[in-house]
Amino acid sequence: MKEADAETKRIKDPRQRLEAFLGKLTEKGFSLEAIGYKGDTESQQEDLVSGILSHKGNIYIKDARTGGGYLVVRVRKEGEEVHVESDSPDFSDLMESREKIAQERDARYKRMSELQAPEVILDHFREMRDSYNPKDPVGILYDLFRTLRDPIIEEEVPYETFSGHRAEFRLICQRVPKTKSEDESFEIEGYSKVSSNGVSANISLGGHGESVRDVLRGMYSQRMPTISEGELSSIVDEAERDVMTRTKDFAEKVYSHYASNSTLSENGVEAPRDFAVDLIPQWNDETRKIDYCFLETNHQYGHKGLREVDLSAAGRVYRNKALIQENKQDRV
Repeated sequence: MKEADAETKRIKDPRQRLEAFLGKLTEKGFSLEAIGYKGDTESQQEDLVSGILSHKGNIYIKDARTGGGYLVVRVRKEGEEVHVESDSPDFSDLMESREKIAQERDARYKRMSELQAPEVILDHFREMRDSYNPKDPVGILYDLFRTLRDPIIEEEVPYETFSGHRAEFRLICQRVPKTKSEDESFEIEGYSKVSSNGVSANISLGGHGESVRDVLRGMYSQRMPTISEGELSSIVDEAERDVMTRTKDFAEKVYSHYASNSTLSENGVEAPRDFAVDLIPQWNDETRKIDYCFLETNHQYGHKGLREVDLSAAGRVYRNKALIQENKQDRV
């Protein structure tokens, strides 16, 4: 993922950078962090916005440096129509500011009309009013990119719903220091983030936590409504083991990549011991099983949903965080 991202960043022309990035999304079949690019000139901004609007699939835009659902926006395509939508309070503020601009332009035109201004002046204020649509997706995207400090873009991939709601799995991966007689390995704690809306599963935006097992059970039962309770339990047991095992393998590979890279070590970049992996569950028609799309890794993550689901697991995460931090300080 990082190599693909770096390759995209090497392309200097903004249009080529965007096309290369969007192309990788389609080729790889999973979401990649975007180019982290914010156009400084009008032409660059036009290239960025037009590239997003012309892309066939739905796209998510958010800020790489913030959490809590800050300005998580979906650009949804419905035929020829484009909808920019979000459940973030910050997006509501952005839309309110655009509505205010429209009202101010209308008020200025009415004021000029009441003053019986010359027709040429009225035409100017009329054009200013009529040319501004607060719900225009192009204008919204321009305002959005001016607001975000470090925007990233993710392509929306197909996802399985849970009771009609979007759900994502958050797996917390912690490599806890052991004694000399013990081998280190990652400990995995997981939960599901379930949305209260169709845009984001972020708990800060009204979502809630569910256990991974309960969500898997719900997803399989809606796909296999006639299956027996015994068969369902067996399938869910295997599915839960699979998501934990695959996440642990992924975490070990991430750690090994950093630990074996001498250049990173020489520059003081340590192998990550504490991070979260977000997965999107997907239904695989060929295998008749739930599969997963690796969405992103987060080194600064929240786990409010885990506290809702399993206080003991949340306590282990806090304890491990303290042990990892203590070990880091001892090595400084």
